[in-house]
Amino acid sequence: MSALDSSEVRPGLVVHIDTSVLRSLHCCETNAEVKDGYDRAVVGPHYFLVIKILGDIALAVPLFSKTAPGNELLREELKSGLADKWIGEPSYFSRWQHWRIPPFALAAASAAEESGPNNRRAYATQAHEAIGSIGEWATKNRCEWRKVS
Repeated sequence: MSALDSSEVRPGLVVHIDTSVLRSLHCCETNAEVKDGYDRAVVGPHYFLVIKILGDIALAVPLFSKTAPGNELLREELKSGLADKWIGEPSYFSRWQHWRIPPFALAAASAAEESGPNNRRAYATQAHEAIGSIGEWATKNRCEWRKVS
């Protein structure tokens, strides 16, 4: 295991993070729906895909191994890096859940990351339009941005 360094945060990076650490830092936001008292933002350890850097904030989406309403399958041929739990496995992102995370917080929450600096999981590092289209969903979300705690 090799925790992430904040200097590694870039579009296309896939990193295993603990959202409870992100929540404890009180510096992240999400546009995940809260409905009938149920918060749909992911909890616990989860893989995230960084899709854009906005100044000192990374825009990222959690990844899922199973589909659900509103999820979209990532293209297998655009995956690279450590194969375990990534290449050859279905990976979905939710069009309706984005997170704004400072790079230092991604690094702080990445203690469980399995890859090393020379073999990080990545997506669409050479196909910028594919990752850009994921980021466009953040502008279509009907839910407001809110602090994650």
